[in-house]
Amino acid sequence: MPAIDYDPVTHIGKLLTEAAGTNLLLNSAALSTQSVTVTAVAHTLSFFGTGTITLSGVSTAGPLVGTGANKSRGAYLHLTAGSLTLTVSGTVSNAQLELASSATTIASSVIPTLGATVTRAADGGKITALLSSIPSYSATAGTLYVDWEPIFAPGSLSVMPVQFG
Repeated sequence: MPAIDYDPVTHIGKLLTEAAGTNLLLNSAALSTQSVTVTAVAHTLSFFGTGTITLSGVSTAGPLVGTGANKSRGAYLHLTAGSLTLTVSGTVSNAQLELASSATTIASSVIPTLGATVTRAADGGKITALLSSIPSYSATAGTLYVDWEPIFAPGSLSVMPVQFG
């Protein structure tokens, strides 16, 4: 379900949507040391906490040190295919390893996992109000104005379907 961002100064609400994503890590709420099979593409690793994740195998970036219980720490990794081992020490929570489309890709919102990877579907938005309830609505002529900003990563498909009828 998409989130709503509200600006208290301008009184404008924004519907925040994310593309589909998969968290490749297991037991993400309280991450422990594990190995993950990855493909030779870019990934984003993110987590909360004050602990440390040391990478080995197909990446030796890091170590990544958490900056606080309520602060996210992230890294962009260009991996080769194979096994990535994440050695965890200290407190690491809400950990996530997901595909990234570019070095500017930021981590998506947390996708919790237990004993298996989890894929989140793409968010979508829908206005369910009847157009006839809008003042000055005409079924034969008029303009529907929609102001929106896609926040998907570059190269992702962002579509806003509009249905009339």
